Amino acid sequence: MLELLTNKDGVEVHYVNFTRESFSIISHATGAEINAVDFEEIFPGFINIATSVSNYSTSELIGELSQLNRDYIWAHVSGGL
Repeated sequence: MLELLTNKDGVEVHYVNFTRESFSIISHATGAEINAVDFEEIFPGFINIATSVSNYSTSELIGELSQLNRDYIWAHVSGGL
């Protein structure tokens, strides 16, 4: 499993966990799972990238996700695909 996080203005906002078959998005503030469709409002194109995650290395994935909303920084927390 690969765990990434988003950071905005120095604050951790989301944890995103990926496996080759699935992904989950967790709010850092509440611990609640976030629906992918709702996440798309902040990161347009996320679902397309997340559903083809096996096509990317970790660094390529972070690079692609970083392009979706420049107000957020994506960082590698742990693991890999």
